[in-house]
Amino acid sequence: KEHSTPCEPAWIRMPTRKLPFGASSSHGTPSYAPLAAWHSELCTALSQRTAKPIATNSALISDDLHAYQKAAVHFALARGGRVLLGHEMGLGKTPMAITIAAHCGKGPVLVVAPPVLLDQWCSEILHWWPSLTRDNVQVVRKGSDQPDTDARFVVVSYSILTGTVKQPNLHLRATASGEPYGTIIVDEAHALKTPDSNRTLALVPMLRAAAHVILMTGTPLANACATDVYPLLDGLCGGPDPIAMPLLKQWNVRYCLEARKVWRGRGRPPPQ
Repeated sequence: KEHSTPCEPAWIRMPTRKLPFGASSSHGTPSYAPLAAWHSELCTALSQRTAKPIATNSALISDDLHAYQKAAVHFALARGGRVLLGHEMGLGKTPMAITIAAHCGKGPVLVVAPPVLLDQWCSEILHWWPSLTRDNVQVVRKGSDQPDTDARFVVVSYSILTGTVKQPNLHLRATASGEPYGTIIVDEAHALKTPDSNRTLALVPMLRAAAHVILMTGTPLANACATDVYPLLDGLCGGPDPIAMPLLKQWNVRYCLEARKVWRGRGRPPPQ
């Protein structure tokens, strides 16, 4: 049984494990290192990626927000407006996201949500940002719609933003002026859990390029699989990083157990 001092967690004292970032020794074989070394290197990499904090404007934070919602807003602003809101359903992620977005500059905000929630998003934006009018919120109904130059918020569904192979709706992935969106809110963000799906391939590059990203999902690990959360963190981190955010293959080596088929029948096992 492992023993540890109060200031030294037991997991750090575990002897060795395979390097999580796919490094190899000088002989080309997989190298090993203590978990403490990996933890130290990971913390160093993350500290170098810290975003510039956004100043809090109390006038933009409604008194109707609960204390935990205000805490989430302050948490997001302290990290430069790149955050995953993982609160359970019914705890008010939408007003948190709108309040965070209100602090994130003057450019239009893109909201990506399931189609049944588009009108609800419009109502919530006008409720929590009362200085805006209905003309400031554009709800995209079809792929042929063009971004409105007067829109402060553009609300669109996953399917319309993604489009099809023949009509990918690329014009909806930028502002009316053709610039990338500076702030993107993604509701039900677990919809991006499949790394090679069309919606993930369309949206994650936009998240990488955006200055501020607010992801909302009460089930970031719906299947308890580390691969599911990879696209979300990829978008939040602004792209792959050798240590903090490796490529998907190295990510799976680091965090996923290899699936092995076990033959329990009679005779020879089937060919693998």
